[in-house]
Order: sequence, then structure tokens, then C-alpha cells
Amino acid sequence: MENQSRKMSARGRPRKFDEEAALASLLEVFRLKGFHGASLDDLTHATNMNRPSLYGAFGNKQDLFVASVEYYWADAGKRFRDALFGMKGLDADLHNLFETQIDIITKSEVGGCIVACSLPEAVDESPAFKTLYDRIFTESDKVVASRLFKAIEGGEIAKGTDVRRLSGLIVNEVFGISLRARAGFSKQELTRQAFYVVDLITKEFATKSFS
Repeated sequence: MENQSRKMSARGRPRKFDEEAALASLLEVFRLKGFHGASLDDLTHATNMNRPSLYGAFGNKQDLFVASVEYYWADAGKRFRDALFGMKGLDADLHNLFETQIDIITKSEVGGCIVACSLPEAVDESPAFKTLYDRIFTESDKVVASRLFKAIEGGEIAKGTDVRRLSGLIVNEVFGISLRARAGFSKQELTRQAFYVVDLITKEFATKSFS
């Protein structure tokens, strides 16, 4: 533990460093301006940390961006899973999933999430960004697919349903509405569109067998 403390001190971590608060501030800057648009001055100003302290705590700008996305996904990903596995029925759980996403992406003045609105334009900047992007979508597909398999077991959707394609459709819509939030669509309109998709899935698509 002493060695770890010395390493943290050597890297320039401030004595009263609040990592979560710093990550929340970094996330908001990157979410609004993207990786390329966020300057070091933006990042230091948002966190109230000088450059040596900021780099000492997290690393270079690429590291800061990855840490921000990871911070976002640790919270959002858990909330998505909790919403999907409320086990109140597929229809209710999908509605809850979209309500959760819409709450997340509309809580700030400028809507959208960092995964849909900032990470895509930065994926070519670093292999770490591409790996993170792929991982988030893979995890999302898997958790939705897991819920759909439970729906099949419960007789809510047909056994012949293509779970891979259906989970991809749902994940696409979850992240896609972030783009509309960034474009200024109201929470009410986003909710109407998302719920329309849920109705299509639960009342039409998911009740039929596709091969």
C-alpha cells in the first residue's frame, strides 16, 4: 500500500484529488466537444487541475478520453442492465431501458451520450478507442440478447426469432436516439419514438419467427 501511495504521489496526484468529480467534469467536456474539439485548456479548466496534475492522475489526452468513456459506461451500462432485467415482462423492461437511456442523454442542456456522439469520430485516433467502442457494442448486444433469450423461454417471443439481429436492432435504437437528442429533439419526442419501436418489437416483430 505504501508503494502504491508513493507511485500516486510521484505521478503528481493532488493531495485533495476527487477522481470521480474530475472524471465527471472530463466526461462533460468530451461529450460536448468530442476528443478533437476538447482542448487541454478546456480539460484543465473543467477539472480545476493544472496540466501536470491532470496528466499525473490520468495520463495523456488519449488516456483522459478513455477514462471518461469508461466512467460513463460503468454507470450507464449498469443502469441499462438493471432496466432490462427488471423481469416485469419484455415490453415493460424494454420501455424501462429506453426511459433510462433518455433520462441519461437529456439530463444536460446539450443532449446525447459520449458513446454515440463523441467516440465514433475519434475511433481512428487510437487503437484503444476502437477497442473500447467495439467492447461497448459487444457488451450491449450480449446483455440485450440474454434478455431476449429469457423472453423466448417465457413464451413472450417466438422460438425462431433471430436474437442476434433483434438485439442489434434494439442496441442501434438505444444509441441512435442519442443523435436525435444532440440535434435538439425534446425528451417527449424521443420517448414517443423509442416507445413506438418497442411496440413494433413486442407486438409485431417479436411475435413472429424469422429465419
